[in-house]
Amino acid sequence: MDPMRTTPAQLVPSAQPGRRVFAVRGLGVLAGLVAAGTSGVAAHAAPARRVRAEEEGWSFCDRCYGMVHLYFGQGVGRCAGAPAGHYLAGYSFAMPHDVPETANAQANWRACQRCYGLFFFGYPSGGWCPAGGSHYASGINYVLPHEVAETPKSQAYWRFCTKCYGLFYWGYPTKGACPAGGAHEAAGYNFVIPHH
Repeated sequence: MDPMRTTPAQLVPSAQPGRRVFAVRGLGVLAGLVAAGTSGVAAHAAPARRVRAEEEGWSFCDRCYGMVHLYFGQGVGRCAGAPAGHYLAGYSFAMPHDVPETANAQANWRACQRCYGLFFFGYPSGGWCPAGGSHYASGINYVLPHEVAETPKSQAYWRFCTKCYGLFYWGYPTKGACPAGGAHEAAGYNFVIPHH
């Protein structure tokens, strides 16, 4: 019976099945599903799709030029450029994480629990945190793209600072305030960070 060509009168069953019929049919369907699951073959299973994991909520701080994630809003986290804390400006970035490292994507970038900045956690030392001492790594292992073309949905000129180990924006004549003193000093890759 084609439901598109059926009148409402034709859809009304002539006799209503009892509860027992529904229970028996339900048990039959359940038994069939269990059998299919135990045989290791799922009928019409969709192929697994790899989804790129990204965490949103990252932004540029126009006081220290660092990449920061403000968990509790503006003015939070320690900033080397202002005692009042970070101040967000510009894009909302989405950091790729928990994906394989490649020739154009570097792993071991982590968020610092104390300053909320993004820093490189691939050296024995944790760099220099604006809260004093080394950064304190937490959470996700971010994998940052580098040496790729900038697009309308990504921004280049993000660099590693050799003094504090933080990620900072290198696209202005001044280089922001580094917690190790003076301005940030760039080295290494040109990171290209996705944004929304």
